[in-house]
Amino acid sequence: MPSSDPCAYNCICKGFDRIECSNIMACSFPPCGNPIAMEGHCCPVCVGCEHNGVYYNTGDQMPSDNPCETNCYCGLHGLRACATMDCPPSPCENPVYVVGECCPRCGCQQNGQFYSIGDPMPSDNPCETNCYCAEDGLRACATMDCPPSPCENPIYLVGECCPRCGCQQNGQFYSIGEAMPSDTPCGFDCTCGENGQIQCTMVTCAPVYCEISFVPMGRCCPVCGCIYRGRLFEIGDIVRNVRCKPLVCQSNGIIKAEPVECPNLRLECINPVIPIGKCCPECINGPWI
Repeated sequence: MPSSDPCAYNCICKGFDRIECSNIMACSFPPCGNPIAMEGHCCPVCVGCEHNGVYYNTGDQMPSDNPCETNCYCGLHGLRACATMDCPPSPCENPVYVVGECCPRCGCQQNGQFYSIGDPMPSDNPCETNCYCAEDGLRACATMDCPPSPCENPIYLVGECCPRCGCQQNGQFYSIGEAMPSDTPCGFDCTCGENGQIQCTMVTCAPVYCEISFVPMGRCCPVCGCIYRGRLFEIGDIVRNVRCKPLVCQSNGIIKAEPVECPNLRLECINPVIPIGKCCPECINGPWI
């Protein structure tokens, strides 16, 4: 027997005005953002359509993200209805689909850019010249031929097709015979040699006569110095900055305290004061002489 509940079916009269229904309809999620309950319907129904967060009434025109859909409108049950564009057969072998267009076009596509057949095209390969879009949808180029290199170790430079003879240091290219900086502190008057190697005049170091000698970082020749707690110091370096009597590296590896020499301020002020953390007196307040 029929039931007044639209969500119930297979209903049977059990007597005394009692109805039992064996099945209850399960509702699926409606395809719209504002479904409403309507009399005679078990599940909420869509009235109007939703597209990208915008609501449209039934019959309203609607936009479409699909370039092949035209004349779209809000249809029944909250569904968008559109006419679909038919594309003619493509006359080329590898048609290209361009963003925002429905039917493919004959041409080439590179880095998101479309090129019609015959259009010139750029190339990242320095050995390719006169590139253009060919009928097969691929880039076609003339290829540059490089002559045999006269040097043993030619260098390929970024943006150039054929290698060059010379030297390369820290990403910088130098032609043969060109002056270039030294890659060692012991070299000077450096030039690029024919074999691609740096040729320099080497520094001749004078001998040192001391118990402790070493080559400081970035220097070429050894110097005399001192060792203090495992560290090397040159002569004249302050080994440890002790207040008012710093330890200084002296000749023959000797470390000696050298008191700070203070100026005589008695000729400038009365009762000079030694500030906290300093060694020499200063004129803080007058009277001045």
